[in-house]
Amino acid sequence: MELHILNGDALMAQMKESGICGKFIVFRECLIEGPVVPDTTSLVFWQQRAAYLEKTYGEPPLQYRATVVNPMEQLAGINKNMPINLWFENDLFCQANLWFILKFMRQKNLANKIYRIFPQPPEDPEDWKGFGKSSPAGLAILFKNKVAFTETGASAGANLWNAFVQKDFRQMQAIAEKAPPGFAHLPEVADAFRCLHPKTAAGLSRPERRLRKILASGKTEFGDIFRAFNETEGIYGFGDASVKAMLEKATKAG
Repeated sequence: MELHILNGDALMAQMKESGICGKFIVFRECLIEGPVVPDTTSLVFWQQRAAYLEKTYGEPPLQYRATVVNPMEQLAGINKNMPINLWFENDLFCQANLWFILKFMRQKNLANKIYRIFPQPPEDPEDWKGFGKSSPAGLAILFKNKVAFTETGASAGANLWNAFVQKDFRQMQAIAEKAPPGFAHLPEVADAFRCLHPKTAAGLSRPERRLRKILASGKTEFGDIFRAFNETEGIYGFGDASVKAMLEKATKAG
């Protein structure tokens, strides 16, 4: 049996018709936003995340424990002979979650073979639409083309998590420029991460600047705004809830 860690519930729904067997864990986090710490196994980490998600999105702490913390505790106790398949896309949202999991497994000293399943063949141009554009049969093909993480790759993932937490843009870019197998588009993602954090408190991030331009163009319906945003900022992988929060901030700021 193999373990599959999925990037969201939408992919889990697709999996049911793909013929892919094994044990499944859905990683229901959005580590691209909110507080994070280097130690992925600490109680402080989980407490801070639960508090943030409750305050921001109204998710009850008990629900967070049941849907996020408990599955990760199951991962920590996995049989060492069970291969682990990581189904994550290339955008910053998914990459931050992927880096976290690689760091978590390293801290838990898991010696399992680890594989990355990419959302599209390497020869296809990146459109940041991820697994959502794949049919169940297409997912089976992507699974057959999975890429093994080497020790160097797993270590790079853990170091990317550290750089992400510390907002060490130079370190992240240095790792990205020498990305081992298991990663794709890391230089672009690292630059997008840098642009998410303005140099001054009064500055606007790249996504916020884009939303300002969309609003200035006269769009008022959220669906239209969200589509226009993803046409140029799909690299971030933000869902509608995150974009709505940024939109409210942009609107209040005038």
